[in-house]
Amino acid sequence: MGANAHGGANADRATLADRIYDRLETEILAGQLEPGSRLLIVPLAKRFGTSQAPVREAIRRLTEEGLAVTEPYVGTVLKVPTWSEVEEIYQLREELEAFAVRRIMVNPKVSFRSDHPIKRALRELQRAVRTGAAMDIVDADMEFHRAVCTEARSALTLELWSLITKRLRGARLSFESRRPDDQLSTVVERHQSLVTALESGDVTLAEQAFREHLSDALRHLREVEEESAAALDHQAEPA
Repeated sequence: MGANAHGGANADRATLADRIYDRLETEILAGQLEPGSRLLIVPLAKRFGTSQAPVREAIRRLTEEGLAVTEPYVGTVLKVPTWSEVEEIYQLREELEAFAVRRIMVNPKVSFRSDHPIKRALRELQRAVRTGAAMDIVDADMEFHRAVCTEARSALTLELWSLITKRLRGARLSFESRRPDDQLSTVVERHQSLVTALESGDVTLAEQAFREHLSDALRHLREVEEESAAALDHQAEPA
């Protein structure tokens, strides 16, 4: 009986940890918790009305997934991706999505009808751009690329893609909020060109289109960051 009770307690704690992890992950990906924010165990335990153990477990999982990092004398904070990491993520995405494209294109039964998941994702992106909300655009953009990886019918490809893109979302949300309106207007057009490349039936053309798309996206993020840094330096200059 004692063993069963002990096992039940562990299961309850695991369930609590899962719920806390899911909630924190949702808030991180929604931009409600910003990169650099501290994850304090005691306040979080009070917030969720639980002991510290499931909170520690949830934070441990966030750290393992690269969403948080433990810093000496500071504690656990939400990770701010370095430029080196952002570049690596985009390079990995390029290889994964190119692989996904090849998998899709070699399927002789593939047909990009209007109800195809990738085309539905494109329509969702169009709707998001019309709203102009940065978070909606980031989500719809990522869902388009997720649809591509899903249609590759490779569970490992989708798992790896999901893992690395989690680390980027907070940074992308920050960049998107600073993106000029004239660049927002081309988001749909650029993704439509990817669909057109897929519809062409030319594997080489489609793969190259996705590689160039992601290379251009990375270059654009760097430009936005450099412009923001220059503006901050200008503000810091003495009058």
